Amino acid sequence: MRKTVTKGLSALLALALALTLLCTGALAEGSATYPLFDEPVTITSVVKGVDMTHDRSLWTELGKLCGINFEFTNVEYDQFPVYLSASAWPDFFNTDMDSSYMNDYGVLGGKFVDYATLLEYMPYLQEVLAEFPNARKAVTYSDGGMYQLPLIDVTCTSGSGANRMHYRTDLLAEYGLEAPTTTEEFYQACKTAFEKTGTAPMISISKGFFYSALGTEVNWDFADDGTGKVVWNSCGEQYKRYIEYMHRMYAEGLLHKEYLTLDSTARNALCADGVLFMGGDGTQLTAADFPSGHFDIDQLAPLTSEWDDTKTYISNGSQMGYVGGFAINKDCQYAKELAQCFDILYAKEEVAPGTGLYCAAGHYGPEGHHWKFTNEEKTEFTFIYDDNPDNEPGNTYTYKRDIFNYGPFLYTFKNVVNSEESNTRSRQIGYINNLNPYVIPSFPSLTFNDDEQMTIDSYYADIKTYVSRMEAEFITGVTDIETGWDAYCEKVKAMGIDEVLGAYQSAYDRWNQL
Repeated sequence: MRKTVTKGLSALLALALALTLLCTGALAEGSATYPLFDEPVTITSVVKGVDMTHDRSLWTELGKLCGINFEFTNVEYDQFPVYLSASAWPDFFNTDMDSSYMNDYGVLGGKFVDYATLLEYMPYLQEVLAEFPNARKAVTYSDGGMYQLPLIDVTCTSGSGANRMHYRTDLLAEYGLEAPTTTEEFYQACKTAFEKTGTAPMISISKGFFYSALGTEVNWDFADDGTGKVVWNSCGEQYKRYIEYMHRMYAEGLLHKEYLTLDSTARNALCADGVLFMGGDGTQLTAADFPSGHFDIDQLAPLTSEWDDTKTYISNGSQMGYVGGFAINKDCQYAKELAQCFDILYAKEEVAPGTGLYCAAGHYGPEGHHWKFTNEEKTEFTFIYDDNPDNEPGNTYTYKRDIFNYGPFLYTFKNVVNSEESNTRSRQIGYINNLNPYVIPSFPSLTFNDDEQMTIDSYYADIKTYVSRMEAEFITGVTDIETGWDAYCEKVKAMGIDEVLGAYQSAYDRWNQL
């Protein structure tokens, strides 16, 4: 009888333990139980060029769950190199650092913790790396060390950047036009708009949107030619076609004559005046700027052309993974616990009931604090407003962002839109329907060793400046592309592009071997 009672008691105790683990966030094999410390500890961190008055709810709630008091110090961008050269470092850096810093202080200096030695404490990250294997490559340095965590962004806006082409659906209907599907139809649509209004329907250039339409390449700079060889496309025929196309738009008044000098305030004013018809702008338009009182704005799908009949657009690199930061000081005595804490930001589900802490928390803060889903499918969300008079629908989050603006795994918002009628919602729906189905990964984010980085630093900044200047001169006609193209390409070669390609090739070969 006693054995029977003992077995029953043991089963109850096991059930209680399982429920305790569930409630403390042990949802994945090997995941942590919270809090991580019997008594709260203070952990210091540095951020780079961040407004410290912003709400830090993510870190407040992470601290409550894990038993950590996070103390942050802001260092301005221009002072960051000086700060790094000093001896008094924080426990971790809540900012990303480029290859030159990591080579000096990680690979050569040995001053950062190698996350490869901590992965056993990060089961959520392990699951993510299995799903996105290139993400680990993005943060693996020349010595094989993993000194920072990867950032993976698969939100609906993650690839829009230089590839977006918003358009006014109301103006399209007013002009009796269908949404253009080819580069020639786009030109004709803009020409119709110009004939009706006398003003340029484009006020800025979305480079990636046009470049990918005029050939089979999506990367206008570094790319794999299909054999593992790194090429640089800004002297290629497709790039030349892109410049010729934009020059045609400019010469015929379809691209604003001052597109190079218009700042965001001027562009926003032109959009509000109804000048915008097609372009990457329009994000600040309000309902009052549309005759209907609704947000009649959408995202154009990628175009095709006589050189390429496939719709493609390039992601911004984050969908493959790149450096997200969180480098831990080698002298930090809480490296394991910090790894367990950061691992929460890679979890796809809440790690402990009621905390709102999982990967989505890195985007807008913990779920239920400043935002919430508004439907069971979790495809729409809204912000939770307070009485702050500065808060306005669609803009509130700018006052509530955590001091690390984006978490390292932006997964939950892949196909999620704002539930309130807004400019943001209209564009988000446009991205989901018209961009995301055609995404092509960009060239991967590479890490460079000291020699490679030195080569790149020696040549590429000047090359980029020259290429940017010549692009503007070709488009505006200051330099004729037919007579100036060969000289441009020869100049780039003389400036050291082959040396830069050599550094990229070496790093890319290493990346492919990981």
